[in-house]
Amino acid sequence: MGCAGTKIQKVEHVQAILFFRSMNTELITRFSSLFSAKKFKQGQYIFAQGERGVHFYVIAEGTVDITVNEAEKPKLLCTKRKGDFFGDTALNFQCGHIHFRDVNAVAGTFCSLLILSQAKFRDFLLKVPIALQHQITTYTTLDVQKVLRSIPLFSSLPVDKVKLLSHLFRYISVKEGEDIFQEGEVGHSMYIVADGLVCPHVGRTDSVERLKLTDHDMGPGSYFGEIALLMGVPRTATVSATADSLLLQLCKIDFVHFMELVPQAKDQLKSLLSERVASLFRKFHIPFFAALSRDKFSELCREFTIVEVEAGQPVVRQGEVGDKFYLLAHGCLRVEKDGTAVGEISPGQYFGEIALVTDKKRAASVSAHVRSVVLALDKERFRSFFASNPRAWADFALKLSREKAPLVAVLLHPAGRVYFEKHVLDEFSSENLEFWKEAGHFEALPANKLAAEGKRLLEVYIAPGSPHMVNIPSSDVKIITQAVECGRVTSSTFKAARNEILKLMSTDSYKRFKKSAMFTELLQTVGSYDSGQTDEALRSSEIERKLDMHSSEKFSLKKNLLPSQVAQLSELLEEAKKKTQHSKSATMDFSSINVKSMLGLQRQASKSFSTDLPSVSGAVTQDLSVSSGKTSSRQSKKYSKLPA
Repeated sequence: MGCAGTKIQKVEHVQAILFFRSMNTELITRFSSLFSAKKFKQGQYIFAQGERGVHFYVIAEGTVDITVNEAEKPKLLCTKRKGDFFGDTALNFQCGHIHFRDVNAVAGTFCSLLILSQAKFRDFLLKVPIALQHQITTYTTLDVQKVLRSIPLFSSLPVDKVKLLSHLFRYISVKEGEDIFQEGEVGHSMYIVADGLVCPHVGRTDSVERLKLTDHDMGPGSYFGEIALLMGVPRTATVSATADSLLLQLCKIDFVHFMELVPQAKDQLKSLLSERVASLFRKFHIPFFAALSRDKFSELCREFTIVEVEAGQPVVRQGEVGDKFYLLAHGCLRVEKDGTAVGEISPGQYFGEIALVTDKKRAASVSAHVRSVVLALDKERFRSFFASNPRAWADFALKLSREKAPLVAVLLHPAGRVYFEKHVLDEFSSENLEFWKEAGHFEALPANKLAAEGKRLLEVYIAPGSPHMVNIPSSDVKIITQAVECGRVTSSTFKAARNEILKLMSTDSYKRFKKSAMFTELLQTVGSYDSGQTDEALRSSEIERKLDMHSSEKFSLKKNLLPSQVAQLSELLEEAKKKTQHSKSATMDFSSINVKSMLGLQRQASKSFSTDLPSVSGAVTQDLSVSSGKTSSRQSKKYSKLPA
């Protein structure tokens, strides 16, 4: 039978099973003798789905794959390893009905199993003291599926899927006073209290110094650590047993397999993620999401994805076009410009927000300094979120990116369009804007009106000698003319021409508009996400323009400085610029800025405002300016971890 079949080995394996730990040495020895040992080759079935379940199994060596029949072939649900057991429904003979297997058990590797029949277990149990019977049956008759259905995360799953889920859980027994996990440990599992009491707390392991996080202990049906199913972040509290307890443990690696089989579970987890992301953003006061209603905010949070980054792994690279916005949930990120470290990003800080509204290239690279977890929002998901309300997107884009906002944001914003229309009228170049607007209206027309309106647009804006001719490529002119003359006009006939005109205005009229007083008035009208929306913010922007820095070296000025502090900052930047002009470098030399002077400015500003300025050394250029909203340095530490 091999080593697993010896008397001593049997006792050791059986004694390790928490169901039977309460037996004394004599009983456990006698009980272990009831188990038979059997070896299975890799790929050999131990039992198949649909078979009657009358045996309990303990893995002495090797691994066993638990699979479920799906479509053409079985799919992996989880893998059991040495010391694990399965088929425990066979021990619950008091239910009065026959158990049939709802999964397959297949040897994942060569394995040696200890096997106990239901009949032998029943006969043994009837001969032990009543108190011991009660202790053992408390475990063997536990309705895990009922417990799972009481958990909000799993409550909406179909009954058959809850059955599958129950196979993923392992039983964990903890003694009174024992820690289940400790604050700071990286989490990989969630737990459900099946029996007993536990309590979460923070602080040193010395019980005198620990601070309880709940008024009452958590009893049967309570669950904790579920954030570990989402991301591998450190636990934010220690959880200890305040009485001898039985827990159900679900590992992230097994739940990933389950989500592949049950997409509904993935949706449930995504809802949980949405709630956690929303909670995290509220704590960190991300300013440009503050204007959304609670429902829309939660809806947007569902669009975020979790990205786990190992130390040294890049998050974004300098020079690539930005397509995501990031918030650091855990860890530390390093920011580099041209291979030189220029700052760090801490939990609660965000970057890349300009990528949501423009196609600018990243001005710096960001990589993980240590293992980190970031929340990412894709540009396309963000834009589709606002697809039904383009004006809301335009308002967001103007408030967030201001001078860097794309022309389309101005055109979709009610105030922006008024200002820009006045600008092009003053320049006597309104035909491009008029065509862009009318071509947009054309795309929304019903099919029976497309031909007539298409002909009118051709005659007014495109045909040779038309009164308001616009400058589009000859290939587009040819395609449009043929479509109109041949009666093949569709809603997309003018789409390419409209896009060309938008590009033309962006590089021509819009550039001049951004230098005008009207554009400054527009930004004042729209406002911004910066605290205070003060005139000092506009002065900072004006100073930045006057410095006429290289476009890839613009310094991210802080908008909450007082006028006198803005002037001081201007002097410091001018000093850096002069030193740069005398050096061989073609880029702005920020390392030459007097650090003590800059830190002095930071301390003054923090006294004048309720928000702390991020460290100057952590500032990054363009859209990689690290932002922390209204979160102070203290708040950043307080909320640097997600709930356990």
